[in-house]
Amino acid sequence: MLPNGERPTSVSGIRSLFVSSFTEYPMASKLFAQFVTSKELLAKRFTDTGQLPPRFDLVDDPVRI
Repeated sequence: MLPNGERPTSVSGIRSLFVSSFTEYPMASKLFAQFVTSKELLAKRFTDTGQLPPRFDLVDDPVRI
Protein backbone atom coordinates (compact mmCIF):
# COMPACT_ATOMS: atom_id res chain seq x y z
CA MET A 1 0.00 0.00 0.00
CA LEU A 2 1.07 3.53 -0.71
CA PRO A 3 1.09 6.21 1.99
CA ASN A 4 -2.20 7.52 0.57
CA GLY A 5 -3.83 4.10 1.05
CA GLU A 6 -3.96 3.22 -2.64
CA ARG A 7 -2.39 0.19 -4.26
CA PRO A 8 0.51 0.90 -6.63
CA THR A 9 0.00 0.14 -10.30
CA SER A 10 2.55 -1.13 -12.75
CA VAL A 11 3.35 0.68 -15.97
CA SER A 12 4.82 -2.46 -17.43
CA GLY A 13 2.98 -5.09 -19.33
CA ILE A 14 2.86 -6.46 -22.80
CA ARG A 15 -0.12 -6.41 -25.07
CA SER A 16 0.37 -7.84 -28.51
CA LEU A 17 -1.70 -8.25 -31.62
CA PHE A 18 -0.61 -10.38 -34.52
CA VAL A 19 -1.72 -10.89 -38.09
CA SER A 20 -0.92 -14.24 -39.65
CA SER A 21 0.86 -14.29 -42.97
CA PHE A 22 -1.47 -17.17 -43.85
CA THR A 23 -4.63 -15.06 -43.59
CA GLU A 24 -7.26 -15.39 -46.28
CA TYR A 25 -7.90 -11.65 -45.95
CA PRO A 26 -4.58 -9.79 -46.32
CA MET A 27 -6.15 -6.39 -47.07
CA ALA A 28 -8.53 -6.60 -44.11
CA SER A 29 -5.59 -7.65 -41.93
CA LYS A 30 -3.55 -4.69 -43.11
CA LEU A 31 -6.43 -2.29 -42.42
CA PHE A 32 -6.93 -3.79 -38.96
CA ALA A 33 -3.23 -3.39 -38.13
CA GLN A 34 -3.32 0.24 -39.30
CA PHE A 35 -6.44 0.91 -37.23
CA VAL A 36 -5.17 -0.56 -33.95
CA THR A 37 -1.89 1.34 -34.23
CA SER A 38 -3.45 4.66 -35.27
CA LYS A 39 -2.95 7.81 -33.21
CA GLU A 40 -6.70 8.18 -32.73
CA LEU A 41 -7.27 4.69 -31.35
CA LEU A 42 -4.19 4.70 -29.11
CA ALA A 43 -5.10 8.12 -27.70
CA LYS A 44 -8.62 6.87 -26.95
CA ARG A 45 -7.19 3.72 -25.38
CA PHE A 46 -5.05 5.90 -23.10
CA THR A 47 -8.06 8.02 -22.15
CA ASP A 48 -10.22 4.95 -21.48
CA THR A 49 -7.68 2.69 -19.77
CA GLY A 50 -4.68 4.80 -18.74
CA GLN A 51 -2.36 2.51 -20.72
CA LEU A 52 0.58 4.40 -22.15
CA PRO A 53 0.60 4.50 -25.96
CA PRO A 54 3.44 2.64 -27.70
CA ARG A 55 4.03 5.55 -30.09
CA PHE A 56 6.63 8.23 -29.46
CA ASP A 57 4.60 10.78 -31.43
CA LEU A 58 1.80 10.59 -28.83
CA VAL A 59 3.96 11.03 -25.74
CA ASP A 60 4.09 14.82 -25.92
CA ASP A 61 0.76 15.39 -27.66
CA PRO A 62 -1.41 17.27 -25.11
CA VAL A 63 -4.32 17.44 -27.54
CA ARG A 64 -4.65 13.68 -27.76
CA ILE A 65 -3.39 12.66 -24.32
